[in-house]
Formats: sequence, C-alpha cells, structure tokens
Amino acid sequence: GFALVLQSGMNALNPVRTVEHQIGDVLKAHARPDDVLTRAGIRQRGTELLAAVRLEPEVLDRYPHELSGGMRQRVSIALALALQPRLIVFDEPTTALDVIVQQAVMQTIKDLQRDRGFTAILISHDLGVVLETTDRVMVMYAGRIVEDQPSGALARGPHHPYTEALLDCYGDPRADEVRLSGIPGTPPDLSLPQHGCSFAPRCPLAEEICAEEDPPLTPLGRGRAACHVRARAARVEVEAGHVS
Repeated sequence: GFALVLQSGMNALNPVRTVEHQIGDVLKAHARPDDVLTRAGIRQRGTELLAAVRLEPEVLDRYPHELSGGMRQRVSIALALALQPRLIVFDEPTTALDVIVQQAVMQTIKDLQRDRGFTAILISHDLGVVLETTDRVMVMYAGRIVEDQPSGALARGPHHPYTEALLDCYGDPRADEVRLSGIPGTPPDLSLPQHGCSFAPRCPLAEEICAEEDPPLTPLGRGRAACHVRARAARVEVEAGHVS
C-alpha cells in the first residue's frame, strides 16, 4: 500500500546488481503464490516503469554507478511505483542534485501523482521546493508538528515563530536585493525530558508560559499552529470581530 523513496539514489540502490535485477527483486519479494514471473515479464515491467519516469529501456542493463544522480533517483522512483502503492513517501528526493535536475525530478513526481492518483508525502528542508510542489505543509520542530497550513497560505499572514524564522532564511532569487536571517541557538537535545515549547529558548516572542506549558495545535489563519502567543492573538482578533 505504500512505498519509500530515499534521499540518495546511490545509497538506496544495490551497487552490484543491475537495474533490471533490482526491479526483479522487488517484484519477486512481493509476488503472490499464484504469480508467474519470467525474465521476459520482469523486463517488460521494468521497461514500463522506466518509461513512467522518462528513462530509456537500456537503463535496465546498467549498474547504479553508471547512472547520473538524477537517473539514479528516477530509478528509485520507478522501484517505488513497481507495486502500484497508494502512498509514496519522498524523503529529500532532490538532495545533492543540481537545480535543473532537481526541478526535473520534482516535475516527474508531480506528473506521476496526477496520472496515477497516489498520495505523496514530501520530507524536505528546502522551503522553495516545498512551497512549489505541495498542497499542504506541516512544519516540524524537535520531533513534533508546530504548524499545519495550506501551502498557498504559508508565505503570508501570522505563523508559528519557527515557521517565520524559516521563511526569513529563504531569499527570493528574483528580488533585486536579498536579505537572509539566521535562527540563533541550537535545537534541543531530544534525549532529555522536554518541558513547555521546545522552540522557546530560541524564540523572540517567548513568554513565561512557553517554558512551562506545551502548546497544543490551535486555529491560526487557514490552518493550525502550536504557539501560546499566536493563539492568544488569534483569540483577541476573533473577540474583537464579534464585538464590532
């Protein structure tokens, strides 16, 4: 029902087996008792899967080290498609790829999702890729979701302070002048007990309650955020609207 595409195609693929053998391994490992898998059948299925990710049939006879980074990642996607999953998790699928190849791989994923109808979860630290390719964004900090918003709403309006700090770290390459900010401090040690909001030590809006109580996800804008300060401001705004 689900499949995983890892961030490095070279590390995810078996270096001593051809692409055809690796596709065959997947099909054989998940074959039903009454399935008959022949060499010709595996090669035909492999050709179909490679065509879906815009690779030529000749790639079936190649080893991973004979392929470029973008081609290896496409092979990984083809392997994920082999069993027709309903959900595919893409874990940093464009890491270590140049911008042109990165865009091509993401476009392939979008086209496949549209044509085949599977749900895709993209794990990424690249905010630009996330905003361009997703419908919904969940921002995580210290192992928990701190904000859940539609992608179109993430670039405007009030957000969790960590989300705002991430947005400040992203510069628009089309702008004449780009100013980038950093996030002071370091992430918490998750091996130690956590009290209150994990982002509080690094947050410019932190108050006493932030260090004492873990904030729940509450309505903010078109989504939700886990922030005491933003939640209070949202309640005030709603109450002011009712009064007027």
